[in-house]
Amino acid sequence: MAVMITSRANERVKRVRKLMADKRFRQQEGVFVVEGTRWISELARAGIQPTEIYCTPEWLTAADQAATLEPLGVSPVLVDAGVLNTMSDTDTAPGVLAVVAMRPLPLPEAACLLLILDGVANPGNLGAILRAAAAAGVGGVLLSPGSVEPYNPKVVRASMGRCCDCRCIF
Repeated sequence: MAVMITSRANERVKRVRKLMADKRFRQQEGVFVVEGTRWISELARAGIQPTEIYCTPEWLTAADQAATLEPLGVSPVLVDAGVLNTMSDTDTAPGVLAVVAMRPLPLPEAACLLLILDGVANPGNLGAILRAAAAAGVGGVLLSPGSVEPYNPKVVRASMGRCCDCRCIF
């Protein structure tokens, strides 16, 4: 039987909390956190393998979520629901979160539609723009200095997994 994390003092829990809260730490570690079943499905669809997955036993057994995780090739770490709520950036944790490597993306080589954003400070706005850009087939998104970081948890949540479809370059 798998060991379950039940303490908020666990080093892995502290690390995820710090990744959620600290931009510099995310950049230093080269990873960011995604939350929710939709994000997990988008990672699998895009062929992106997270470095870590944390979930509650309830999430794992609901609607056979183990099958959702199978293409990712990463065994989940079971976490008590209260502890996962502590790790989450939302008021009510969605039951699963993953740590994903930042992928440095170059400008596309072929001519394509690029979106250049200047001074987008609101994380929700950037997330919505990324969703629209993905839907429009944008090949890359360029962010000016002073724009909100694309790995900010609120941007990641607002993009609803759609930023797997376009490149953020800043």
